[in-house]
Amino acid sequence: MKKTLIIILISISFVCVSKAYNTPVDSLEHLVSSSADLNKIALWKLEICKIQCQESTNDKSKSLDELHLLLNLIDNEDTYIKICLLSGSVYRSSGQYEDALKYDLLGLKHTEKNKDVLLEAKALNNIGIDFYRSQNINKALEYYLFAEKKYIEVGDASGTGDCYNNIAMAYDDLQKVDSALFYYEKAQNIFEEHNNKDAISDILNNKAGVYYKNGDFEKCFELIMKSLEIQEELGNENKLAYTLINIGTLYYSIGEYEKAIEYEKRGLSIAEKNHSYPHLRFGYKSLANAYAEIGDYQKAFLTQIKYEAANDTIFNQDMAQAISEMQTKYETEKIAQQVKLLQTENKLADIQINKGRILIFGFFIVIVMGFVIAIILIRQNKFKSRLNKNLESKNMELNLLNATKNKFFAIVSHDIKNPLSGFKAITSSLDESFSEMSEGDIKKYIKLLRNSSDQLNELLKGLLSWGALLSSNKEINLKEVQLSEIIDKIVKFVNIDSVAKEIELIVNTCELPKVYVDENMLLTIVRNIVSNAIKFTHPGGQITINLYHENNRNIVLIQDNGIGIEQEDINKLFRIDADTKTIGNSKDKGAGLGLILVKEMANRCNIEIDVRSEFGKGTEFVLSVPVKK
Repeated sequence: MKKTLIIILISISFVCVSKAYNTPVDSLEHLVSSSADLNKIALWKLEICKIQCQESTNDKSKSLDELHLLLNLIDNEDTYIKICLLSGSVYRSSGQYEDALKYDLLGLKHTEKNKDVLLEAKALNNIGIDFYRSQNINKALEYYLFAEKKYIEVGDASGTGDCYNNIAMAYDDLQKVDSALFYYEKAQNIFEEHNNKDAISDILNNKAGVYYKNGDFEKCFELIMKSLEIQEELGNENKLAYTLINIGTLYYSIGEYEKAIEYEKRGLSIAEKNHSYPHLRFGYKSLANAYAEIGDYQKAFLTQIKYEAANDTIFNQDMAQAISEMQTKYETEKIAQQVKLLQTENKLADIQINKGRILIFGFFIVIVMGFVIAIILIRQNKFKSRLNKNLESKNMELNLLNATKNKFFAIVSHDIKNPLSGFKAITSSLDESFSEMSEGDIKKYIKLLRNSSDQLNELLKGLLSWGALLSSNKEINLKEVQLSEIIDKIVKFVNIDSVAKEIELIVNTCELPKVYVDENMLLTIVRNIVSNAIKFTHPGGQITINLYHENNRNIVLIQDNGIGIEQEDINKLFRIDADTKTIGNSKDKGAGLGLILVKEMANRCNIEIDVRSEFGKGTEFVLSVPVKK
């Protein structure tokens, strides 16, 4: 009965997509519709799903569901294993790593029973990838090493090289540099022996990443330029664009901004032609940063807008894909319901023929239908629940984006407008009354112009830093740092400002366990807080910086006896959606970007910030910095 049900399902699927037999898929569908052999049907359906995966069509989900219905009805182990491995690949490509792992483990179980060593090696390697994508690096490495032995046992050079590359990436993530380079070298040797230039290019890029993390930019440039030569020879535009953009980012890292701009623009021109939005998003962000560094703020701003557009496009594509998957799911369930209806009709016909069984069959049908409907409703509820969670997540992202945009436009309309208005008023006065002005008045106006330009320049730098930080996906550079050395650098930096306001700066440092943070971000965080303390402390006031160790973390305590903050305003300090212009009444209030940057960097470095203040008596910031065990 089960086999009949599956054949009916396959036939209904064929009727829904029937066309002229002018494509491989159409031809295979024709074979499926004309056969009753489930092993052959499964094999043909497997080939259909492979084609649809290569073409990235929406029908692959539907074909995959039909393959899963056939799994327990076929007795061909080779086909069974290949269906499992293909299922794992499809789920893995869509980010469903739990489902991918389920089918890869099922395939591995049958390879061990079938004693197919090559398929066993592929299954082990795929399971390693599932764990790697799920951020379980140690477990991934364990399966990669099992796969390596199996590939070597069957003498599969291509699989061995791919496995070595995966092992190297795992060691790289575990910061075992020597092991990573050793396996990258082994993979490269195999691919060079078989003249697999595309794979060689990937290995060179991966090795360049290791040297980049270690600060060996010379070796990094050597490898990535070799990779570029190979990609230019092969003509793979997608990888070529990605490599050029990476080279631009590398030049940016060493401060050669003109070179960075040259390579970023080359890579972006290819990515724009191929509508490769992930590359466009990464490239525009890096290019905007480079323009900002050379002082071309107009191009930096325009490029940042392009980055936002690419980002929005990717978001819309993801949403369209989710809707398409919902539609496919609905069609599959509709077919299943039609099959159940056909089954019910057949049962009723049997009951009419054999009246003696009418009560038994009727009761059986009710139970089966109730069970099927319950399963369908449960699956639908789970799907809807998962979709609602995704929508809630997207809504939170949209709210944050709206708040960010509102903050940006508020700064542009108010904080940029003020210095520009000052420019206009001062230059108009100079133009109209220059000959009547004394030398002292002219100097006063020039000083005002300089102050306005400094204010505008600092604001633009803050905006670009803010945008770059929020859009950054790169990993932070965590390392062990001596906290007292950071404080010494900051004291030297702010000393001029504190002396100018006659503020006494008291620093009590001591040798503490090293902290584990991004050094540049920690410098920015503490410097910003100390600079704010100087700004909001009256001339002749006092600022104290103390260091101590508590609960396996180092504490930085920054205290001032300045104007203080109202209690209801403390929670607004780090919020992007809060209007910082409503906080306090100091004439030194800024756009509020400094503390927003501080909070974002602190989150990335696992630094906890606590603010205590009493209005009119001063403020203290407590930074709790993690110590590496």
